[in-house]
Amino acid sequence: MKRIIPLLLLFCVLSVMPARAKVLRFGLTGGINVTKPSGDHWKADNENGWYAGVKTKISMPVVGLGLDLGVTYSMEKVSITDPDNGLEAKDKIYYVSVPLNLRYDLSLPAIGYILTPYIALGPQLNYACNDFKTDWENDSFSTKRMLWRLNLGAGAMLFNHLEVGYRYGIPLGNTIEWKDMEKSNLESGIHQIGLTYYF
Repeated sequence: MKRIIPLLLLFCVLSVMPARAKVLRFGLTGGINVTKPSGDHWKADNENGWYAGVKTKISMPVVGLGLDLGVTYSMEKVSITDPDNGLEAKDKIYYVSVPLNLRYDLSLPAIGYILTPYIALGPQLNYACNDFKTDWENDSFSTKRMLWRLNLGAGAMLFNHLEVGYRYGIPLGNTIEWKDMEKSNLESGIHQIGLTYYF
């Protein structure tokens, strides 16, 4: 929560600034993701997925600082193997995600309209819409409904409309939690490459 408060305060400040001092834009976003699970007990494979949704960006053109807020629907595949008995499981988890990123746009003289690089940092809340399922007889685990990640990203705005970006979501909690204390819970970071078109 302490990480989110400064971003929310900045968002409020930017929201009440005069219109001539800020730029507010809306767009459609989507792309591919690669889930990167990890756990001490499990052998986990990277899996491909996708995401799509809407995004808004508010920025101060003079200093380059701003925020972007999105709402996306995503599919993440999770594939794990229990090395003790060789059991394998693979399933899809669908999330409604809300990223809120602080960003800095680097304005380049003469070519700023064509190419504007940016970096971004911020939290992302993910709500799981379904449970991870297996056909194991004793699968005593549950999918974590609310999953937080910390996004680190970079990219570029092209021709003032098309944004190309990459980000990595660092897990701040478990994706799957086992009731068996001898087994490690599973975390999942995520690589995302996407496009956003701003109107």
